[in-house]
Amino acid sequence: VGLMGNPANNKAGFYFGANNPYLRALAARVRRPSIGLNPAIALIRIPDDSNGNQQYASNPGHMIYECLTNTDWGMGELPSAINKAAFETAAQTLYDEGMCLNMIWTRQSEVGKFVGEILTHIRGAAFVDPSTGKHTLKLLRGDYDVDTLPVIDPSNAKLSTFKRKTWGDISNEVVVTYTNAETGKDASVTSQDLAGIAAEGGVVSSGQNYYGV
Repeated sequence: VGLMGNPANNKAGFYFGANNPYLRALAARVRRPSIGLNPAIALIRIPDDSNGNQQYASNPGHMIYECLTNTDWGMGELPSAINKAAFETAAQTLYDEGMCLNMIWTRQSEVGKFVGEILTHIRGAAFVDPSTGKHTLKLLRGDYDVDTLPVIDPSNAKLSTFKRKTWGDISNEVVVTYTNAETGKDASVTSQDLAGIAAEGGVVSSGQNYYGV
């Protein structure tokens, strides 16, 4: 393997060759932290691999921010159109939680869809705040005061329809798929509601893919 051109130019590419016509299957591990927010929390340490090598993953807050502002492949939003304080707060919370992702965006997929996948992983919402007109990131956490929440009751709301799910509409098994950070292969964990299985007389399974974890 050899670099092409100036090593300082990360767009120069590289040359790969072998002394036989049959190349082995190739695999590469790359790491690129997102830019634009606090660089000190752009990468989050995850458990070392079996050989003791350090492993890192990206801060999802930084990932979303760059998806919105990058002018080469992102949405090209101006930094002034972003509520940077909200993104910094969310990024710090994710860093404190150790909530980090290893995901790759390809040009064949939409940036907006990629952002949606990140939000699914972190249980968050990205939206334009109608009061400021700026893109805002909000994590769905229990960081609120119950006493200050608005109360919805018959005095200010009307219940027009009501429907309760039957046992047949409820999943009693959840299969979560994730990516093994060391091998790069899919792994899964399964959780079952034994009472629900007994009530329905069988397994009704549903799945969720957190491939970035």
